[in-house]
Amino acid sequence: MCQRHHGHYESRSHRSARSHGVIGLVGLLIEAKRRHLISAVAPLLDRLQREAGFRLGTSFRQRVLKEAEERDI
Repeated sequence: MCQRHHGHYESRSHRSARSHGVIGLVGLLIEAKRRHLISAVAPLLDRLQREAGFRLGTSFRQRVLKEAEERDI
């Protein structure tokens, strides 16, 4: 079910990710891991950076991996 937030509709997953302080694609990856839809966030972040030119600062990446309960290799 979608609800309205700041003039647009967002899914329950997006609301959940936003409630954890990270939104957007990265937040959805964290939520997908919490729901056991993916096994790890780090390899997907690596692939996004390598193949799609996704920009992710080091400190933000560390924060994301901490939130996903992963360690950076």
